[in-house]
Amino acid sequence: MKLASLKGGVRPLVVEFPGGEEGEDETLNLEYRPGEMTIGVAEELFAAVDAGRSEKVASILLEKILVSWDLEEDVLDAAGNPTGEVIPVPCNEEGLKKVPLPALGMIMGAMTDDVKPNPPKDGTSEDGSPQEETSVALPSGIS
Repeated sequence: MKLASLKGGVRPLVVEFPGGEEGEDETLNLEYRPGEMTIGVAEELFAAVDAGRSEKVASILLEKILVSWDLEEDVLDAAGNPTGEVIPVPCNEEGLKKVPLPALGMIMGAMTDDVKPNPPKDGTSEDGSPQEETSVALPSGIS
């Protein structure tokens, strides 16, 4: 087996953000490389934190694994007012610097949850193991 087989592949992901501009939930569609989440990247993250550069954590991780997203921003006129046009936010360090840290945290959290093997769907069973399917109560009382 080759290492490239383990690292290869791009995965789509939808991240939901509550209460957008008009109070409705909004979604961000993105693609990322889960195989790029490695110990080497983790070491870079820890080094940034140890150096007092925790603001770099999101860009270190996302620059390596984020492939694309459908994030857009308003075009502003000379007075700083929206013109009604929108442009894509680049999926690179320049674009990442424009995104609020809580949003970057939600994106990273969604990616982390997405790569976990067999994530719990509705909590855990009585023995603490993840549930495989949601129980449905039947009219007979059996679920």
